Amino acid sequence: MKFDFTPEGLAKGNFLKLKAGKKEINNARALIADGRLMEALQPMVLGLIAKPDDPSAYENFANYFEASGQPRGAIAVADASVHAHPDKPGPLLFLAEKLMRDQQGEAAANCCKKAVELQPANGPAWQTLSDIYWKLGRKEEAFECCEKLLHCKGTLEKLIFLTCRRFEGQIEPSVLRRFLKNAVDYFPASPVMKTLLAGACVADGRPGEAIEIAKMVENYASNPLTVCVLVRAHVDTGRPDLGLKLLSGDIDVGDQYANIEALKAVCLRLTGQILLAKNSYENVLKAGVQKASLFTGYAMCLRVLDLKNECLAALDKGLELTGDESGLLVEKAQVLSDLSRHEEAEECLRSSAFSWQNATTALEGPSLSNAEFEAEVNWQHVEGVFNQGTLTRNERLNVMFAIGHQREAAGDYRQAMSLWYYANEEIRASYQFDVGPFLSWLRSIPAELQGDISNTLEGCDPGPFRPIFVFGMPRSGTSLVEHILGAHSDVKPGGESTYVTRLIEEVMLCFPGEEYPTFFREFDEPDFLALRDKFFSYWKFANLTEKFVVDKLPGNFVHVGLLQKIFPEAVFVECVRERHDTALSIFGHWFREGHPYAYNFEEILAVHDEYDNMMRTWRNLLGEKRIHRIQYEELVKIPKRTIQNLLGSCELVSEEGCFSPHKQKRAIDNANARRLEMPIVDTRVGRSRNYDFAFSY
Repeated sequence: MKFDFTPEGLAKGNFLKLKAGKKEINNARALIADGRLMEALQPMVLGLIAKPDDPSAYENFANYFEASGQPRGAIAVADASVHAHPDKPGPLLFLAEKLMRDQQGEAAANCCKKAVELQPANGPAWQTLSDIYWKLGRKEEAFECCEKLLHCKGTLEKLIFLTCRRFEGQIEPSVLRRFLKNAVDYFPASPVMKTLLAGACVADGRPGEAIEIAKMVENYASNPLTVCVLVRAHVDTGRPDLGLKLLSGDIDVGDQYANIEALKAVCLRLTGQILLAKNSYENVLKAGVQKASLFTGYAMCLRVLDLKNECLAALDKGLELTGDESGLLVEKAQVLSDLSRHEEAEECLRSSAFSWQNATTALEGPSLSNAEFEAEVNWQHVEGVFNQGTLTRNERLNVMFAIGHQREAAGDYRQAMSLWYYANEEIRASYQFDVGPFLSWLRSIPAELQGDISNTLEGCDPGPFRPIFVFGMPRSGTSLVEHILGAHSDVKPGGESTYVTRLIEEVMLCFPGEEYPTFFREFDEPDFLALRDKFFSYWKFANLTEKFVVDKLPGNFVHVGLLQKIFPEAVFVECVRERHDTALSIFGHWFREGHPYAYNFEEILAVHDEYDNMMRTWRNLLGEKRIHRIQYEELVKIPKRTIQNLLGSCELVSEEGCFSPHKQKRAIDNANARRLEMPIVDTRVGRSRNYDFAFSY
């Protein structure tokens, strides 16, 4: 039949005879989608005549105009549909779509607003409005629309997942975390929602909470997304070893290879397995992942391995590819400083602009030759950025600690303490920790070992070097002591090695359910010899030529009883500092890893007292001469005599460099790097007296 599209022809009712309806509407939609516009014309017209109350008939006409290159015609038809169906949200959403394609964002948003007024629980309407706000750059309003989705019947899990992925890093972590808590209530059986919530907790500085939530996911240890979140949480709580244990499990990696390998690299680096960490970083970089954090971590490994030129090359590559200069430039400044290229180091920091990073760097960053550099930090700018409220949680905490130190330098001790107090309160609230069981555990260790504290391996073959274990409470002078010893030609400064911890935890894997150190009761001489050989093997990467290696980890005081059984030739050096000076120095420092008691004064002092008790027990069991005790106050006030006694206890011949350690040229991978490049002074003695108002003596 030949159809007449003239008004006269239409009046004759030719089309009505065909009983046109929904079938023609669907047929027209398919033909338009396929680009067969002329064929679509007939069923399109028939559909509209037969079903003028069906918005789909108008949509066909609009799509026809759009496909024909007439966007304004499409908008006109969509608008006609809105007027023809004033009580339906669908035509409004369709019009919004056409308006957005014509770059009329505000008009499109108004259409969606009318749609949600008609149906407040219309999920597609809220989602469309969110998409429009996102494209307009109105991200907070976009997220508010997404929050409405959890009140709409039939909201899909996938939609919430995509929503969260979109807003990660775009809104405050605390806001996303609260949203996901509601999402978990909406989808209580969803492992994806629980994983997303755990990830939001990590981003919000609540790693302890993240761990609890992630472990609620069924088969979490084999779920790559959940494992990634858990590992990040373990790293943030100072337990990269637990993260590494998870990564060594049976994981269906899938498309998460790069993320998992990157996390593995971080955990290996933080547990002192530098060569393996270097290999993992290289694997991720070869996979084509380009992130500033990867280049920074990789450079840190190269720096520890004393591959400074390679380290600089990696940093430059990172700067070239990522454009994220801040962290990379700070790390580059540290390496240049190690190479005594101080002017270049300072220029790196200057070129990254004086931001919150520089505030922290000026106080705790690379050791620069120009002490006036710190004074160049524009503190008013730093405070201005802080007060804007645009910093992330970690950035905000960094600034609070940094400004606190600046206030202290200016003599405003109450303001300094206030800043540190609020920063520590926020950190302490982010994880669960009960100091009571921790103190009980410390108390139990000497009691477990004192029955058999003899030198089990007395007379054994010497190792490749003689260990010098330097330990004490954090911030008690251990870094300075290592720096002094490291200036000797026969001594290799090993930094804060975690090899002792690693050694013990590998043994613990063989004794599930038992606490340290109870399982060592079963050990005999061959077992201790095996531990000794394992420890020495950890150091093979260093290509040592020195006779002594300083293993400086403050927390090794816990293991003195065990270490003297394994290493009868070892030298033990305990660093001691006035109780309140130590506590204050800990309180004014953000450790990020380990030391969960470090953010509460009462807990710090309680741990310090238990430390004193433990060391008193070790000295009674081993003899006063077995542990060389260095009082920080004596070291800085009478350095020559104190250093001479230290060298004598280590059976080292005096060398001039040990009495002027600030003159040595070596990498100092330590938060105290800047101070260690300065002569030994006693200005930090009695520091806590300025804060008497905060202590209960």
